[in-house]
Amino acid sequence: MEPTPEPDWSGGAFGRWATDDDGLRCFDYRLERSTGLVLPDGEVDRPWHLVGSNGLLATAHAGGRTSLYATSRGFVRLGDATGAWTISGSPLRELTTRFGQGYAEWTASTDREVIRRRLSAVEGRPALRIDVSIKASDPVVYTEKWELSPLPLFAAPLTSRRVRAPSTHSPGERLIWNGMLLGTSAARNAAELVRRVLARFMHMTTVPLAEHCALLFVPTHRAAPRYRPAWFDPGLPVVYLVAVAGAGEPGGSGLCCTVDSATSSTELSFLLGFAADEETAQCTIEECRELPAREPSRPTLRVEAEVDSPALREAGWHASYLRALRIPDDYFKASYFTQGSAYAFVHGVQGAPRDYAFCIPALSLVDPRGARDLLRVMMLMTRPDGSMHYAHTGSGRCTSGGVHASPTDLPIFLLWALTEYVWATGDRRFLEEVVPFYPLHLGAHSTVRERVVLAFRYLVEGVGRGPHGLLRVGSGDWSDPISLMVSDRRAFHRRGESGFNTSFAVYALPRAAALLEAGCAGEAADMTAFADELSAAMDDAWTGDWYLRGWDGRGTPIGDRHLFLDGQVWNLIAGRDDSSRRARLVEQIGARLDEPSPIGPTILDRPHPVRFGMLPQGWDCNGGVWAAISALLAWGYALHDPDRAWRCLAKQSFAQHAAAYPHIWYGIWSGPDSYNSHLGDRPGETFVQPATPMTEYPVMNSNAHAGPLLALLRVLGVETAPPGLVVRAPQLPGKPWRLETAHVSLSGILDRRIPTPWEPFEPSSEGSRAVTSSGL
Repeated sequence: MEPTPEPDWSGGAFGRWATDDDGLRCFDYRLERSTGLVLPDGEVDRPWHLVGSNGLLATAHAGGRTSLYATSRGFVRLGDATGAWTISGSPLRELTTRFGQGYAEWTASTDREVIRRRLSAVEGRPALRIDVSIKASDPVVYTEKWELSPLPLFAAPLTSRRVRAPSTHSPGERLIWNGMLLGTSAARNAAELVRRVLARFMHMTTVPLAEHCALLFVPTHRAAPRYRPAWFDPGLPVVYLVAVAGAGEPGGSGLCCTVDSATSSTELSFLLGFAADEETAQCTIEECRELPAREPSRPTLRVEAEVDSPALREAGWHASYLRALRIPDDYFKASYFTQGSAYAFVHGVQGAPRDYAFCIPALSLVDPRGARDLLRVMMLMTRPDGSMHYAHTGSGRCTSGGVHASPTDLPIFLLWALTEYVWATGDRRFLEEVVPFYPLHLGAHSTVRERVVLAFRYLVEGVGRGPHGLLRVGSGDWSDPISLMVSDRRAFHRRGESGFNTSFAVYALPRAAALLEAGCAGEAADMTAFADELSAAMDDAWTGDWYLRGWDGRGTPIGDRHLFLDGQVWNLIAGRDDSSRRARLVEQIGARLDEPSPIGPTILDRPHPVRFGMLPQGWDCNGGVWAAISALLAWGYALHDPDRAWRCLAKQSFAQHAAAYPHIWYGIWSGPDSYNSHLGDRPGETFVQPATPMTEYPVMNSNAHAGPLLALLRVLGVETAPPGLVVRAPQLPGKPWRLETAHVSLSGILDRRIPTPWEPFEPSSEGSRAVTSSGL
């Protein structure tokens, strides 16, 4: 099948989308210009794409190299931009690159050779398959070379290096900014030193196996069973590289294959994978001597509808990316889906449970087993009192991540995610499964059903309510830096109240009660009554235009002068207010947050004062554009205004980001959890703040893929309820749609008020200011 390109704008200045030979969406990386681009380290060959596998994570770079990670005992980078391939000792130039669903493919042409190399994940095992096709007029020697030098990504809370202050900062704020980042840069250097010291315990020795045309990379410390959590585990798998089609000769850290001249192509295949020990590796090598021909890839998710929308075209890509983020964990004995981006690959920290919860609605349809595992990990991060840890790192070591001891929103996210999974899959037996508490070796445990009751009791007794009837904020809610927006952080943590937590609980608690009704009628009734009380408190938080974000613990409201989007979305979704109030809220959100932005709603209508200028204007939670919250707004819109919902969905697409900001390499095939908005400096890029340099690893964030999938499901009318999956009928029926995965097939009717055909939204003159070619 010849590639079918989409309009040129769909890939910005970095190429175009196409359809591959398997009929799946892929991206052909090809620079449309060479100046004025935001690139990683300014290198055109550096942009990368995820090629995931079960326990082996690879990122394929545009220039033909690959970075390799072991992940089951904490993230360890085994090789940075390794996986070199050469012809007769010369590196290949002038590559064309394709990023596909579960693979990357490079083609190099010279006057005498044509070489095509495809790197793909092997389903069901921690391995990568490398298929090479060579057509040469003279004999050549093809070499596949992998140099491994393990570096553990030991947890580091402060990782931002010195970068220039945003232009929106005042002179005083710039001085403070430079001082803060001088300190965090020193902390980053110290963290990198610790990582290099720990790397000395993770040396790997190359062992050639000439009789098998293979190489083993054998670690000093083998992975051993672990019963207690650890910040650092030196155990690594044995890595094998074997030529499975075509004769290979091991040498150094690579395999060399001689290719005679021929008029037709010579096909070579290699397998790179992980094994527990040398014996297992050699057995695996023996088993894979006859590698079967590559089977056509099947779509993870397919959506068909007679409308033009980037949200529909990108759905299968998002589902494929989300599944590839699955990480098996040896300590938890379950898999989680890494949030990725700078959190995992710079900080070395996994979580938070709220981000895991955002993955559940989509995973319940495309990977139910993965969704079940992810819920187990969320519950394994729970203490016996019902509070939940913020993050985990290393080998099952739960931590606050330097941010929260126990965020108060996490139990609500657990309740919501459980109802999504059980009703989407019909797996009610999961409620009777026994799950341990953290840490596992203490032996405390409960059933999943008991966890539902425990989470509710923790909200009532552990979190509690403030003087205005809203749930307390504790150490924080969804917005990690919300405490930077109040004058007294200590008072806020002790007595502050959260509109986000409260409105979310108003939605989630009645659902949790419905999940429990069969066996826990009393607790279910308590949940429903408590939700009614919280709903009444939210009524009192109505300002006449929107809801307050909360109270600061000293009697001052938060959000009376600023519209906080995260404080509104669950109110729209819960739908407990009257129609006139909903209409007013939708109008205000649209006018203040949604319509001015070309890439989705901003989280604030204008920047908020932040302590020490730690969050620049229009960045992060001070006015940025967040994938998770944008998805919830599209859901809320869908219940009240289908036209706005579809427009909001389209604005969240990669196609729209590429159209609005074509010079930025991310936001095209993957992205971060938050983009800078038109309210501040460098719009369309992502943030830096003292803790997190998101610009260093601005892709492979789970929210960038799970968020649009959640939004699409809700805009299509797909909901979960006690009967199971339901499809909401539109008020004004239009054209049909169909959604299919390997596990479910759904169909429905679109609302005929949706806008079509889709046209890219142009950024305003304000939204295109202060753009730099070199990033931060």
